[in-house]
Amino acid sequence: MSMKWLECSIDGRKVVNPNPPEKIYQFILSTGQQEQRGLAIESKYASLNTDSQRAKVLRFMLHRSNDLIRGCISTALAGCLVSLETLSRSLIEELINAQWISLNEENAMAQILESRKQWHKCMKINVLNGYSKIVNKSSGKPLDRSELSDLIIKSNPTSSPSLSIEEKAKVTGLHALYSTVYRPLSITAHGNDYTSDTPPQKKWLKIETLVSVFVVLHEAILCSIEYFFEHGKNVPPEVLISILIPPHSK
Repeated sequence: MSMKWLECSIDGRKVVNPNPPEKIYQFILSTGQQEQRGLAIESKYASLNTDSQRAKVLRFMLHRSNDLIRGCISTALAGCLVSLETLSRSLIEELINAQWISLNEENAMAQILESRKQWHKCMKINVLNGYSKIVNKSSGKPLDRSELSDLIIKSNPTSSPSLSIEEKAKVTGLHALYSTVYRPLSITAHGNDYTSDTPPQKKWLKIETLVSVFVVLHEAILCSIEYFFEHGKNVPPEVLISILIPPHSK
């Protein structure tokens, strides 16, 4: 079996790593068409003039999804199985979030607020533990603990408790995808797969399977977001299921 090889430089040292077997190599390259489809849809709706928060958040997610599939393709070509599993998991999260956000404007606003809450939490923890500081622009001096407390209270976003990704999956009819694919991939993403080493001879076969997975996940995301832009509502879950599990594979 012919092999492709990749030569790269790490810290000035040349390192030669095996690329996929020829058949799998060509298969991975063919997925570039999926990336191009995503970029075309992103370009199509980039200048859409709308006040809809859903549209704004979904455009951002469309860009993220295209970035993720580009990373999936590069990672697959490099033979990085663990990285590919983690990126594929991220695509599932994008799909579930896209479906949830497209349900209504309230969900889109909740997603925006959740982002602010997460950054606020990050800032608060690091500042209060002394790992970072906030400087007063006028005086150039760091805020003291009292000033920090006031700032944190005033800048703390308030909202109802955010839904977990599993709860969003249930709401959108995608819980089976969450439970059967996202959950196992989370074991790898969190570094808890110590007993699941893949033998070298099976690695490329597993990568080939994951390539098929990330292609259909990306297509489902495109379908979800494009359907919203065309119809102003979320795509029926059964449409996404037909993409994720084609009739001939059942």
